[in-house]
Amino acid sequence: MPPTGSNLTLRVHRLRPGRSAALALGALLGVTAVACAGWSEQPSVARLPEPAGPAPVLPTPAPTTAPATTSATSSPVPPPAGGRTGADRDLPTPVAGSATEVDRIVIQGLLDRYDRALTDLAAAPDAADDPSGPLLRAWHEVVPAGSELDESVLDRIRGRRAGGLLVEPVQPGDLSYVHRVVEVVRTPGPVGPEPTREELVFTWCGWSPGLGRRVDDGAGGPGPVVDDAVAHSLGTGRVTRPGPDTDWVVASLLESELTLLPPGSADPCG
Repeated sequence: MPPTGSNLTLRVHRLRPGRSAALALGALLGVTAVACAGWSEQPSVARLPEPAGPAPVLPTPAPTTAPATTSATSSPVPPPAGGRTGADRDLPTPVAGSATEVDRIVIQGLLDRYDRALTDLAAAPDAADDPSGPLLRAWHEVVPAGSELDESVLDRIRGRRAGGLLVEPVQPGDLSYVHRVVEVVRTPGPVGPEPTREELVFTWCGWSPGLGRRVDDGAGGPGPVVDDAVAHSLGTGRVTRPGPDTDWVVASLLESELTLLPPGSADPCG
């Protein structure tokens, strides 16, 4: 999240001519709005939405280095008395004070679930409008229903579906979208008017190796691949929970930089 009072811009670098990464970019962008067609040879810039409320100043993440070491480490801490319920009940509990390795585990666990749910929805876009289906339920266990992030991503999936398009993994079972924590920047504690609400702020490195494909070929088979570019992104994010006995959820994922890589490029965040 950008500092209050500043405008964070998205720098898009196009590294090869030809096919755009309109589909590969799709939902990796979180709540960031980016034009997904007609990439020019010159870098294009899109404004990110201004966040509400103050936020800490975040360092610039390094795109190709290994995740930064957090300022302290801690062994996983068991849940509070009575335990937590829901999808994150097995995650360790962050410790008050400086960001720790426990915080990193909490965030990465959520991002892994986010990427899995997003990959599944992007490959089956009809599921975006099936509230009783397992794919949308899994998504809403990680991203609150009706949130800005939820509506932004689902609208993008619906827009692709309206154009007869979907995004699927290169191999069955793989992920089309991957986010990795680079650095945790926060201390647990009260946030805003809610005295028990907690928030983790972090920087991330992401990439999108998924394939954009037509929904079908007109004869019941899979349609042709129309987008095989790989998107590499850097950005910031927030995960929150309203209280110690509730689940952590992904509140936002904002991009600060996006690079389009050739098809088949290796993971730039590894």
